[in-house]
Amino acid sequence: MALKSAVDFQKLYDSIPDKECNDDSKIRTTFYGKVPSNAKEMLLHVDKVTAYYLSRININFSEDKNDLVANRIQSLKLIESDKEAMSNPTIFIDNEYWTTAKVLRRFIWHDRIHARALYRFAVKKWGYENICDVFKFGMTLAK
Repeated sequence: MALKSAVDFQKLYDSIPDKECNDDSKIRTTFYGKVPSNAKEMLLHVDKVTAYYLSRININFSEDKNDLVANRIQSLKLIESDKEAMSNPTIFIDNEYWTTAKVLRRFIWHDRIHARALYRFAVKKWGYENICDVFKFGMTLAK
C-alpha cells in the first residue's frame, strides 16, 4: 500500500499541466518552513519526508534522486532487509512511540493529505477532466 500510494501520487503529479503554477493560498511560512505551494514543491516535500520517517525506526536513508517512487521502493527494501524493523519493535523517540507499521501508515497518510490539497488546487485551475483522480477524491469533494 505504501508503494501504491507513491505511484498514485506520481500519477496525480504527472497529470498536472504546469508543475510550477502556485496556489496563492499556500504561499506562507510556518514553524516547519515554507509551505509547498505548487505541484513540484509538493512532490519534493512528500519525497523528502522519507528519511525522517525511516529515522524513527533507526534506518538511515540518504537518497538524493528526487524520485518519489524509486525512493519509496528503496525505503521498503531497507525495511525488508532490516531484521529488527521487520519485527515491528516499538521505539520511543522525540516523545513519540514509533513502529515500522506506523512508519508505513505515515507514508500513506502524508501522501494522501498532500495529494488531496494538490488535487483540489489542480481541478480548480485546470478542471476535473484534466487531472488524474487516482485517489478518487472527486467522489468526496463537491464539484
